[in-house]
Amino acid sequence: MTTIDRCLARRYFFGIVISWVCFVAPGCGLENPPLNDVSGEVRYNGKPLPNMILNFMPAEGRPSQAITDADGKFPHAAYSETRNGLMTGDYDVFISFNPTEPPKIPGQPPEVPEEFHSLLIKYGDYQKPKLKVKIEAAQKTLLLELKDD
Repeated sequence: MTTIDRCLARRYFFGIVISWVCFVAPGCGLENPPLNDVSGEVRYNGKPLPNMILNFMPAEGRPSQAITDADGKFPHAAYSETRNGLMTGDYDVFISFNPTEPPKIPGQPPEVPEEFHSLLIKYGDYQKPKLKVKIEAAQKTLLLELKDD
């Protein structure tokens, strides 16, 4: 496993842990805040970005998560097991790879396709997210344009 693979595997693991803690653990934020049912699309260098997990981390309250399909679109963001949506407000967003196939070696993190390495290094850091999003009241759609720069 290369250094980049180890770095990406570590970020993938911590992204899953953070998501699990906030979705499953009780007492993580407000119980029933008003939510906007937001759907959207993610593009990377102008092309649809498939198979990614978008982690929306608010300044206060429970995070939400969305998963892009093969066309880079997501139908909603999951707030909890029973509610979908995003609270109104500012979010830090980090992404992680959502494998469509099981790992080649059981018990190991999935292999991240090489074309996503630089993307995940830039936008996959949960400690220093580079992507900021503001969700307005009654907002229904979101377009995220990610670039290598």
